[in-house]
Amino acid sequence: MAEQMTAPRFEFVLASEADRENKAIKMVFQSADQKHFVLEISARCAALTMAALAAHLGEILTGLAPEDYPEVQPISVRSAEAVATGGGGVALVMTLEGGAELPLEFSGSNIIKLAAQFAEIAGQGDRGLTN
Repeated sequence: MAEQMTAPRFEFVLASEADRENKAIKMVFQSADQKHFVLEISARCAALTMAALAAHLGEILTGLAPEDYPEVQPISVRSAEAVATGGGGVALVMTLEGGAELPLEFSGSNIIKLAAQFAEIAGQGDRGLTN
């Protein structure tokens, strides 16, 4: 078995970009000691990496009271657009602060539920919603 090397603990994602030529995703992380590290993740293992991160985050959060959840770095959305899909659903296409697009596809019933929840939140003037 090949020797395993341990990277430092990463605390923040500073940037990311698609490297089409090398079929990879490059991400810049900041460690706890403020150093910056570039990781290049092959397209071959990117989906499995995302799935593992999401699954293991779920393991961490399972059983914790919401007030005990660790602080997480938010995903900042620059813009969002709803687009009808061919299968009767709707995709919410979010453009992230770095320009990447994140499409999330919802069933019709889930979109109706989300629309009602958004309308309820928007109707609460004391929430301090801003543009």
